[in-house]
Amino acid sequence: MKLQLTQQIIITQKHKYYAGLDYLCLLAKNLYNVALYNIRQQYFKDKTYINYNALDKLLSSNVDYKAIPYRQSAQQILRSVDKTYSSFFKGIKSDKNKGKKVRLPRYKDKEKGRYVLVYTNQCFKHKDNIIKLKGINGAWYEFYTDKENLQQVRLVPKGNHIVVEIIY
Repeated sequence: MKLQLTQQIIITQKHKYYAGLDYLCLLAKNLYNVALYNIRQQYFKDKTYINYNALDKLLSSNVDYKAIPYRQSAQQILRSVDKTYSSFFKGIKSDKNKGKKVRLPRYKDKEKGRYVLVYTNQCFKHKDNIIKLKGINGAWYEFYTDKENLQQVRLVPKGNHIVVEIIY
């Protein structure tokens, strides 16, 4: 496994990109909550689990799924939900948790909640030390980096600011 390093760029509320990036994190949260809802309902109905592939097929027509600039970014959210629920089911079956209550994964807050949005290396442009991320309604967000071999860019909401993590 190769070592992955991170460059972080802090986007405060006063930054010109903040509103657009915040909206992308809001869309990510909405998709996260919809995915959780679908898995929970299936689990309550017949104690079965909707895996990632079925969930992707089910939600590919969802308004938030479609609003996220790249399909791969939406799929990264669904993979994250799948990983969360896989851990939940392993926790239920674990001998260590016998007799203990294992909590279902929780929804993100409807108003204040945000979630991480991942741009894979196929979803951004990198040329002349500038990374370009596609936003909503034709918007583009540009960030400077002197790093090479970029793997992904993550938008990580942190309360009153957003951290743009450039993974290389």
